Amino acid sequence: MKRRISLPRHSFDPSRRRFNASMAALGLASISLPMGIRPAMAQQTNLSVMTYTNYHVEGLIPGYIAKYGSLPDASFMSDDEDALQKLRGGFTTDTAHPNTSSVGRWRDAGLIKPIDTSRLPNWENLFDVVKNLKGVSEGDETFICPTGWGNASIIYRTDLVDPEDVEDPSWALLSNPKYRGRVAASTVLEDLVLPAALQLDVDNIFAMTDEEIAEVKQLLKRQHENLRNYWSSITDMEQGLASGALVAAVGWNTSVNSLKKQGIPVAYMQPKEGMLTWLDGVVHTTQGNASDEEVYDYMNAWIAPEAGQHLIEEIGYGHSNKNSFDLVSSQRLVELGLDDPIGNLNKGVFYEEIEGRIREKYSRMIEEVKAGF
Repeated sequence: MKRRISLPRHSFDPSRRRFNASMAALGLASISLPMGIRPAMAQQTNLSVMTYTNYHVEGLIPGYIAKYGSLPDASFMSDDEDALQKLRGGFTTDTAHPNTSSVGRWRDAGLIKPIDTSRLPNWENLFDVVKNLKGVSEGDETFICPTGWGNASIIYRTDLVDPEDVEDPSWALLSNPKYRGRVAASTVLEDLVLPAALQLDVDNIFAMTDEEIAEVKQLLKRQHENLRNYWSSITDMEQGLASGALVAAVGWNTSVNSLKKQGIPVAYMQPKEGMLTWLDGVVHTTQGNASDEEVYDYMNAWIAPEAGQHLIEEIGYGHSNKNSFDLVSSQRLVELGLDDPIGNLNKGVFYEEIEGRIREKYSRMIEEVKAGF
């Protein structure tokens, strides 16, 4: 997932991203965006990156812009799977921006190479939980430079949901009959199945047994009867919350950011069962043409505190560099629910890859729920 509308979870891509892939969907998958005038002494840029449209801005790589004078050439990905298939098909790029939950597939396919973290001065200031997260490294080798993180949770109208119904915050709010026809779920498989599994305290939500899937199905059937809809357009979901047609909906950090900018009284739930959390980053592909120096300059720029400040303030996601949060006002962090980043990261339920056979079972179960079986 990205991203927003924010481009963004593969295996998983909080498919936050799929809804921000309008550029790619329109056939604008590979364009160069030379924004700004190159300084007279700037070095020549040969770098090509694969990323999300709202990630391809100067504010997220200020150190790179200072050295090279302009943004690198970019192609845009709609999600991790889209990028993976492009690379398998021979598409050439120096870097890409997947989630940690899918890095294993990229590595096993021989599409990315290990990262020498000693060439990243900002690496030492990344949160330890980020550097040590599953998917970042394999053995002694690091395969992704973590950049941003965010969540999937329930966004709710504080003026329309009774305070007593969120005193003990839970994903079960979506099934509360008091709000029948006024709550919405996402069409993203992970953001639909995993919250239900968390409510049932399933041992491994990413690889459930047939019996556990059956239990989740029953919970989702009850939830289905309570929903107004399953949203596939982030704009429609936000408009529903803004108008009051919806009192609560599953959503991502960027929607909280957007709605609060409009003055809509919303809050972002931290469910007692756990808040779904993703982590993305830059990988160094095996198929690029740029020098290692330029690739590492790009990575290091992404994980600079100033880049994190932009990601937090303008997009609403958390950043991997702990020093970024010192550059953002405490009021802004509270508004975005990012005032305790270490607590958020430690309590987060990070997405992991769902094996294809299991994913198919989850998908089939969802279709049966929607069809009333």
